[in-house]
Amino acid sequence: IERDFGMIRRQDFPEMPSRLQCVFAGTTISELLKDWAMLFNGKASFYEAFCNESYPMDAAFQNGYSAATEYRLTDSTPGIENIYKYWRCEKSSSPRIEILLPLQAGVHIARCIMPDILAFYESEEGQREFAEWKERRETEKRETKTE
Repeated sequence: IERDFGMIRRQDFPEMPSRLQCVFAGTTISELLKDWAMLFNGKASFYEAFCNESYPMDAAFQNGYSAATEYRLTDSTPGIENIYKYWRCEKSSSPRIEILLPLQAGVHIARCIMPDILAFYESEEGQREFAEWKERRETEKRETKTE
């Protein structure tokens, strides 16, 4: 689906940001909890972000589309009209709004999540994973030197 949404965006909506180079957001915490928390089994963290550029899109249009089996999309590709509705920022009768924030917004979000990252690495599990990573890295360095 991302391939097809990306192809249409590049071809007909080049001014819009790539979904793969965006952070996804909502307008309110309650909206995020209602529409998106289910995707993360209640294990997601939500953060407040600020940016100058945002694109409210209706993710409900993804529901009516199944990925094309061929690389080339045509007007007869089932559900292709939903991709165009998505990129034109149209709203469905049951909208599921996702706001695309171009990736530069990630800097602000990184500042918000830094305490969570630090808390993880200071935890027993985080220390164990970090030690395992360091060991793998040292092993790779030794193997590279002996080649």
